[in-house]
Amino acid sequence: MSKIRTSKSVISFKDDRTYKQSVSALLIKEYKLITLLSEFKTLKKYLSEKLVLKKEQLSYNFIQGSIAGGFLTDYGYKSGLFTREKFKEFISFHYNVSQIKDKKILKLADTYTYKTALSEIAHYKKNNPEILSVQQWDLVYKKIVDNKDVFETKNTVLTQFDLYPENILMTQDLFKAIDWESTSLVSKAFIPAFFNLLFWREKIWRDISLKTFNNHNSKLFNRSYSVFSVILAIRLIYQLRAYTQINDAQNQATNWFYNILHTYLYTDVIKLEDFRFCVTEPFISSVCNKNKLGKLVTFYVYEKSYSNIVIKIETEKKAYIVKFFSTKKTDIECKNEIKIIKYLKKKELPVYQLLTGIKKINYLGFTRCYFIAEYISGQEVTRHSFSVEHVKNMGKMLGQMHLYNVIHGDFSKRNLLFNGKTISGILDLEYSDKTLDQYQLQLDLAHSIVLLLISYSASYIPFNTRIKYFLNSYIIQFNKVQFNMPKLQQMLVEQAFSELNKYKKINPQGDTKKYVEVINFVKNFNSFNTYKVIR
Repeated sequence: MSKIRTSKSVISFKDDRTYKQSVSALLIKEYKLITLLSEFKTLKKYLSEKLVLKKEQLSYNFIQGSIAGGFLTDYGYKSGLFTREKFKEFISFHYNVSQIKDKKILKLADTYTYKTALSEIAHYKKNNPEILSVQQWDLVYKKIVDNKDVFETKNTVLTQFDLYPENILMTQDLFKAIDWESTSLVSKAFIPAFFNLLFWREKIWRDISLKTFNNHNSKLFNRSYSVFSVILAIRLIYQLRAYTQINDAQNQATNWFYNILHTYLYTDVIKLEDFRFCVTEPFISSVCNKNKLGKLVTFYVYEKSYSNIVIKIETEKKAYIVKFFSTKKTDIECKNEIKIIKYLKKKELPVYQLLTGIKKINYLGFTRCYFIAEYISGQEVTRHSFSVEHVKNMGKMLGQMHLYNVIHGDFSKRNLLFNGKTISGILDLEYSDKTLDQYQLQLDLAHSIVLLLISYSASYIPFNTRIKYFLNSYIIQFNKVQFNMPKLQQMLVEQAFSELNKYKKINPQGDTKKYVEVINFVKNFNSFNTYKVIR
């Protein structure tokens, strides 16, 4: 039998039951809460089952699973426990809890009040005053006092309150939310503010949780989010002091907590660099009105776009594409993509028909550069429909770009649109450039080949076949480059290692088998001489 000790209780695991001991009043409250919550179909499967309350002991069916992560270090980041679909379930679960209005349940919950907030901050200041300067402590109190109304009961929703990863058990099929003794009524913004801190490594989870709870981008929500970001940042910094040994990950987390604290001490604006999951209809309508695109009908945000955000807009007039650049992009970098698009359009390659140059707009705390273009019909080829003909056309298209002395920089299937097997659109030219340097052209070719070899969509097409048809189509189109085949092979190896390192940085515990296969293949590939090239 094993035990877990917390500040409130002891949880023992024995046979097929979990036994929890704590103050009897807390056990009774938790038992009643879980029992009542289990009556909701949307919640039942995520809660403990077959609860039994006897004297000062609460037991329920043992849950065979792993905790979702560790406080300050990991929330499923290393383990990969949170897939996109499972996270949507996870955040929907918390949203469904927040929507409960059942009086029996609400009566059992504590309420996080204005006095509670002041008391909590006073406790931290008394025990660890050094975590903030005197001026910062004063600003924290001023922040809470100036926003007293965000704690009003009419603004509160139900939440589990202790939203730490230790209270989520991940099973093979789903997750289970445990530890409901601290269930409380808090501002709706409390929940995404908490997750914004705990998901410090996973921006996508932070943004999805914010989008889920902030559907209207109201000033009250923004102020609430700002206040609780400050309170919770101090809470987590304070809790970190309980650890005698701090590792690098915890230091990184602490830096994130301080960053959030300093940001929201001085602003109520929710600051998001990546706003894929927080685009609102009013914002898109304002873009349409500002650029005279017509009345908005609908819009679609491409979630696969990362540093930049691409949105399809349909109005009463026609369909458009709006590309918002990353806030880290300089004006020169943004204008360079416009320049390349215009140049390739003159050469009659399938790129955007631009309707604007670079424009700027303020949204969610940042000034963003963007452009508007006519929508290009086409779609990304799926794994099941990808064929050798697609490979040939990709090689031909890259050859055409190089014929006009343009490198793409990220030429892959995900940056191309197809109508059938024909390429109808070349996308994401942010890394493109014009050059007469043969080395740069050959390096772009090597990078493109490696991306094709790594592609899971082409997994049933042998490596040899992919290179053969891509390179031959490329050479037929572009036969001016003076190839040095040993040098090309060396470039392929370097680019394959580069892609492996990029993947490992993003997914430290991810499966690198495909990357290793590609590296071994290009290292030992001796058939480059079969291609008819000018040396």
